[in-house]
Amino acid sequence: MTSEMEGGLSRKVKETIAVLVSKDTGCDYCVGAHSAALSSIGLSREAISGVTEDLDSGGFTAREKALIGIARKANLTPLRIGEEQFQASRKLGVTDTEIVEALGVMGCSSVSTSFSIHYKSRLIFRSCREGEFTEKEKALIALGVAHADLVPVFGPAGRL
Repeated sequence: MTSEMEGGLSRKVKETIAVLVSKDTGCDYCVGAHSAALSSIGLSREAISGVTEDLDSGGFTAREKALIGIARKANLTPLRIGEEQFQASRKLGVTDTEIVEALGVMGCSSVSTSFSIHYKSRLIFRSCREGEFTEKEKALIALGVAHADLVPVFGPAGRL
């Protein structure tokens, strides 16, 4: 199974998109999980806290900030992304493939976070090895409802 962390964009960019989507959606657990992922790749606590207010604190390039900006705007106001924002990004060297990938990360994060909040679930980290998940959990992962590396766990029994 492939993870949404594969592709052309850096993990730092993808996790930042996930942190911002989680913050904007109101999932504190998800913000914490993605902040921990950013910490694991070397971002300081101050830089992680700062990215929600100012991307300059994370040491992003202009191209990376453009991609993160498109993804965040698509999450917050999807019908208000104008062609001018795409054109400005392209002038910085951003490719359509990178834009699609950033939007894909945003979409996966948005759905997973919303799903988690709606079902009042918590997310736990674990790998997707054969036999670790129920058939329902595998189906949710295959549908993209949960991150490939995260699975929603419900109720006291810890199962769907």
